[in-house]
This record gives sequence, C-alpha cells and structure tokens, in this order.
Amino acid sequence: MAKKKRRQPKKRDNHLKRTVQFELTALAILAIAIISIAKLGAVGKATVFFFRLLMGEWYMLGLIGLVILSIYLMWKREIPFFFNIKLVGTYFITSAILLLSHVTLFRLLSNDGKFENPSVIGNTWELFMMELRGETSTTDLGGGMLGAVLFALFHYLFAETGTEIIAFIFILIGFILLTGKSFGDFIGKIILTIFDFSKNQWDAFKMDLAEWKQKRQERKAESVTEKGPGTKNRKQANQPVLTVQQQPDPEESILPEPLISSFADRDYVEKDKSQKEEKNAKTSVTEDDDAEKIPPITGWVAGGGGGRGR
Repeated sequence: MAKKKRRQPKKRDNHLKRTVQFELTALAILAIAIISIAKLGAVGKATVFFFRLLMGEWYMLGLIGLVILSIYLMWKREIPFFFNIKLVGTYFITSAILLLSHVTLFRLLSNDGKFENPSVIGNTWELFMMELRGETSTTDLGGGMLGAVLFALFHYLFAETGTEIIAFIFILIGFILLTGKSFGDFIGKIILTIFDFSKNQWDAFKMDLAEWKQKRQERKAESVTEKGPGTKNRKQANQPVLTVQQQPDPEESILPEPLISSFADRDYVEKDKSQKEEKNAKTSVTEDDDAEKIPPITGWVAGGGGGRGR
C-alpha cells in the first residue's frame, strides 16, 4: 500500500509537467507568430525573412500555420501527426500555389532579358539576398525556395505549360484529400448542383412569366370595364352629327293650275274677277268724296270764334 501511494504523486507530477510544457510551448509559438505577423522588433522581422525565404510571397501561410499549431497544442496537449490525410491535401494545395507563383515570377523576369545564371534556385537565392541587403526596389520572391525547387523540377520534366497543368492537378488532389471524396463524385455533385440551379431558375422564370401574363390580362379587363359606358358615349359625342335637310319634293312644291274644262267656266271666272275689281274701285272713289265734303277743322274753329265775338 505504501508503494502505491508513493507512485501516484509521481504520475500526477509527470502529467502536470507535460501539460505545462505543452501550454508553455504553445504560448511561445503563439507569441512569436503574433509578433511576426505584426513585424515587431528583430525577432518578428527575422521570422518573416525566414518564412519569406521558404515560401516567398506566401509567408503569411506559414505564420497562420504557427497560430493553428499553438492552438492545437493547448487544446490536445500532444504533438500532432503532420502527415494526416487532410494535412497532406493542404500540402498539395500549398505546393501548387507556390509553384504557380514562381512560374509567374520567372515569366515576368524573363521579359527583361535572359538570365546570366540559368539556375532557378540560384536566381531565387540572389533575389532574396538583394532584398535582405535592400538593393532592390521590388520584393517579389514568388514561391520562395520551395517554389523554386518545384519549378526547377517540373520545368525540366514538363516545360512551363506542363508545370501549370501539374499545379492544377495538385489542387484537385488536395481537394480530394481534404474532402475525402473521389474526383468523379466531386464532378458529379458539381454537375448536379449546376443542373438543379438552372432547373430552379427556369421554373421560377416560367412562374414569373405566367404571373406577368395573368396580371396583364387582369389589367386589360379592368381597363375595359372602366372605359365601357364612358367610351361609348364619348365615341357617340365625338362622331359628327349629320343634319339632313329635307328638300321638298318637286311634285309637292309645284302645284299645277287647275285646268278649266270649258270656255263657259273660264268666262265665269273672268267676270267674277272684273266684278271684284269694280267694287274695289267704287269703294276707293267714295272714300275720296267723303274726304272732300268734310270741312277743315281749323276754319270751323275760326268761324265759331268770330260769331261769339260778334
């Protein structure tokens, strides 16, 4: 019993020491990563130059990897296995990015002329030393030394275009290893998603078109009902009124004179007319005589006045 009690504290002490070691190591890595990201002091700049030498313009990926490693050590309290399938997929994608960056760098540099030193690795090292001494205005290192090694290898085997194809294949392999799915399933899912998306869009388009036609018909029906009686009256009012003047019939306007059947009737009519004319003449003569017989009013008045005076 005494031996067991003595062994238990040793195990606990070892466990505490191990956890403290992992946590201290994780905190130290995290501090260096943050200082390097901020480029603070000599330590930060030295770490940045180290990762720039390895990864060129993608040095920030190395610093982010340090942050993830520190979090993993604090959480799991054990050293991770660096050749996990997902990590290998990440390595493939990172290698492809570094390779493409170095291809682009040497394509731009070759436009100025041929290199004195045909070595890709030697030229990359020279660019890094020039940046370190401050002798260059441009700070483009492409994919760093890792990118230079990959570019020298694949450019010798497959030329420049073949190197770009290899980089694309590396990206596909990385995605397959990260997702754990085959390339056929991946392509099939992409095709299915595109097909479903296009089908949904087509169905939505047809529904919108049907709704638009229905609304258009409803608007037409409403406009017809609103304009129904009013438009008829307006049309009747706008139509010019034609006034037809009825001309008298020539048969009614021109009345024929009655025909005299015999000469005796004609003679009787002429006598009647002459008698009427004579009567009119006599009446006019009598009216004139009466007017002459009546004395003037002024003379009678004057005579009457004189008699009274007498």
